[in-house]
This record gives sequence, C-alpha cells and structure tokens, in this order.
Amino acid sequence: MSEALSDLSSKDIVTLASESFCEQGRPLVMLHGFSQNRHVWRSIAETISRRLLRPISIDLRGHGDSGWSPERRYQLDDYARDLPTALDAIGLDRVILVAHSLGGHAATLFAAQHPERVEGLVLVDTGPNLSIAALTQIANDTESALDSFESVEGYRRWLGAQLPWADPDALADFAPRCIVRRLDGRFELKLDPGILNPSAGAGDWQAMEQQLEDALRQIRCPTLLVRGGLSAVLPEPVAKHICETLLRNGQLHTLERAGHAVMLEDGPQLCRVIESFAETL
Repeated sequence: MSEALSDLSSKDIVTLASESFCEQGRPLVMLHGFSQNRHVWRSIAETISRRLLRPISIDLRGHGDSGWSPERRYQLDDYARDLPTALDAIGLDRVILVAHSLGGHAATLFAAQHPERVEGLVLVDTGPNLSIAALTQIANDTESALDSFESVEGYRRWLGAQLPWADPDALADFAPRCIVRRLDGRFELKLDPGILNPSAGAGDWQAMEQQLEDALRQIRCPTLLVRGGLSAVLPEPVAKHICETLLRNGQLHTLERAGHAVMLEDGPQLCRVIESFAETL
C-alpha cells in the first residue's frame, strides 16, 4: 500500500510505501534506519504476536519504494513531517512506534510534536550524541553501496561484510528487497543518492543533537531504548543519559549479541522485548 503525501509548506510531494501484515491488534508502526527500507522489519512483523499487535512498516522518503523528494529535502524535520499524513492515510490515529537509527530521530521529533498520537515509543540504537565516527562510517558505507552490483548474491555478500553479526537467513531475505535491476542487467540500491549530505559540518551535528535532546525532554509516553551491546553507534553512557536524564518515562534494555542493526542481528529477542513493552502500556 502506498499513499501520496504532500508538504503544503514547500509543495514537496512524495509517495511513501507502507506494508500492513494484519488487520487486528494495536497498531505498531515500524520505521527503518538510514539507507535501509521497511523490509528490514519483515521477520519481526511476521513473528510478533498478532493477538497483541498489528505490525505496519513504512519506507521513509527517498528510501525503498517511497518517492524521492523533488527538492532533495532530507533533513530530520522532513522525515518527521511526513508521519502525521502517513498515519492518516493508513487510517491510524494512535500508535506504538518502533524506530531504528534515522527512523528513531524522526520518531523522536514526531512523538514530541504529536504526543496524543503516540501510545508508546521504542527507540532502537538511536539518540542524540551518536558517535560521529560511526555515523561517518555509515554514510561512507552507503556511498560505496551506491555503486552497482553484478548480482543479488554480490550485494548480499557486501551487506554481510558490513553486518558481520547479522543472521544469515535474515540477510538472505532482506538483500533482494533492497535492490532493483537496471537496464544494463546490474543491480543498484533502492535509494535516492540525494539523501547523502557530505557537506554537513560540526555546526549541523550540534544543531541536530540539540534538537533531539529538546524533543526527548518533551516526550510524555513510556519510552524504551533498545541498545545493541556490540554497537559502536550508541555508546552505553549516552544511552544511560537519555533514559536517566532526558526522558520522563524511559527505560534501557541492552541486547548483548547485537550491533547497530539490531533487527537483523538479534531479531527474535528484539521481538520479545517489543511484545513485553507493549503489554505494559
């Protein structure tokens, strides 16, 4: 399912792709990270309790099957601004949000700006003050992935090298859903190259960090921060600071065997953690 979404302030129009896995249960909306797409949540969506939750995954603008911003608008505010209209289009008024990395930034802003629409928030290995070195590496990896691949298997091997702790079966399922075949027979990522912003400087990072910290302080709903114990992106002291100082009602859960891509590296345990959190709401 996909819906046309419009930003009336800039006439920046995109089409977001979404997928609903059942029609009952409390809506659980899942947002992916930078350069990924909604299919990264597939194994969790297919195994999570349907008695309890209705999983729905969304592609952020410029990612996966969603449209590209004609104005190349890919700031945090742009991703967050899409969400109210996206939920309206799917027919969702109040949701539980689960969001990873970049998606977590968008969810943080949305939860602060629209508290009446968020019942609970699960942030997966994301937050302000992320390791700039790690974020730079993610951007560099994405830039290298914009080169074409000879085959789906070639991309799966590349992805496996970037995510050494990922479950092989999860990667085998995810990889074909990330790329598209070109007219010359080679494969490339379903991704707008315009999402890369190599010109961002220290001032941009600092402004983003302040914006996210301010938003975290405003969030009213119960919030669970899930950190990958092997992740270099979200240091443990930062995660504790988020839960103990910034959030009004926050708790931290670390999955020791996962890195940054928690849903691909320890999906079954992440699924159980989400279910347990939802049962407390």
